[in-house]
Amino acid sequence: MHGAHANTGTQAGDTGQAGAVTGAGAGAATGAVTGTGAVTGTGAVTGAGAVTGAVTGTGAVTGTGAGAGAGAGAGTGAGGASGTGAASRVGGAHAGSGIHPAMLLRAAVIIPALVAAVAISAFAWSAARLAPRDVPVGVAGPAKVAATIEHRLDGGGAFDTHIYGSEAAAVTAIRHREIYGAFVAGPGGLTVLTAPAASPAVATLLTKVGEEAGQHAAAGRAVPVRVVDVVPADPSDPQGIVLDSAFLPLVIIGSLGGVMTWVAGRDGRRAGYPQAGVLLVKSALIGLVVVGIVQGWLGVIPGDWLVNAAAISLTVIAISSTVCGLGALLGAPGVALGGLLMVFVGNPFSGVSSAPQLLPSPAGTLGQILPPGAGASLLRSAAFFHGYGSGAHLIVLAIWAGCGLTAVMASQAVRRRRAAAAGKHAEVWAEPGVVTG
Repeated sequence: MHGAHANTGTQAGDTGQAGAVTGAGAGAATGAVTGTGAVTGTGAVTGAGAVTGAVTGTGAVTGTGAGAGAGAGAGTGAGGASGTGAASRVGGAHAGSGIHPAMLLRAAVIIPALVAAVAISAFAWSAARLAPRDVPVGVAGPAKVAATIEHRLDGGGAFDTHIYGSEAAAVTAIRHREIYGAFVAGPGGLTVLTAPAASPAVATLLTKVGEEAGQHAAAGRAVPVRVVDVVPADPSDPQGIVLDSAFLPLVIIGSLGGVMTWVAGRDGRRAGYPQAGVLLVKSALIGLVVVGIVQGWLGVIPGDWLVNAAAISLTVIAISSTVCGLGALLGAPGVALGGLLMVFVGNPFSGVSSAPQLLPSPAGTLGQILPPGAGASLLRSAAFFHGYGSGAHLIVLAIWAGCGLTAVMASQAVRRRRAAAAGKHAEVWAEPGVVTG
């Protein structure tokens, strides 16, 4: 009888039922057991099943009879039933951990609507509220006349005027990107100095203001008005339409490149420094390609090819490294945040098609501290103004690129810490329980 009980316990262990075999003179049953259980009987030997897998069940069968009764209880008792129940419960939990299809359907409706609201609001609001706001301009000429012009321009906060001693001084300030243009009063009338290369929209605005001022000159007499383009736009693109149109695809390409680089490094083997190398090489190649098209083929910007390519490459690396870096730190939500920030905030607030001072506050200022706006201003300075006025934009782009690349390269260390923490957690749960009877 004792031998029969021992065989029954062994079969229970082979089939995965939990519980130790207890009987007079019987040994402990062992096997691939999921769950733990103890069977206790008078004078019995207590054994514990080995815990394997992620499913844990517990159960205890208590017998008061002799070894034969206790052994049978061990083979078919509550220990095995408890383990099976635990397996069912845990399996159900895993099955229910996914996202419900109804939630996915709701997200498919709500998320595009939210993105559309943000995008349309940003683009349409900035375009619908275009107006001069503290546009820096110069005034030169006889002191009394210059003071009168300055007083008229300062009214309403549309312009931020600077007095210059001569027309030459005003021209130098325009070439150095300190002002967008200037009004110079002289014996022959009023001269309006403009810089369409800096902003065709502002140049048109200054021309209109100068013509109105000439028609309402002192003593009610009209004076001749002459317009001089100190820094003209490229003849192939006098209104800057082609250059403006090229920047939205550039921002999208930079953001997409960041997403693709993040996806390529998700497995951890190509994360960190390999990702940073890909971002740098990709950005340099994009800069050369864009300059080859915009400057070489279409001929809409002048200047040094390599300098212009470097400005574009720095813009792209600032955008793509930010998107990839946020993904390395925050996962998919970080990638989405980076893309939305660059495409739906940075691009409409960049002022590339108008000027930062024409955008509603604080959109113009915000746009210049984001890579798209800083990159557009940097390219104009590099191509048309021999690099004047590019210092602040270089700093902005360098900060974004540096922070993004640092986050990307640090992702390997973050992965190691997470893996180590997960390993310690798994070790704690994998320790076998102590069962006594």
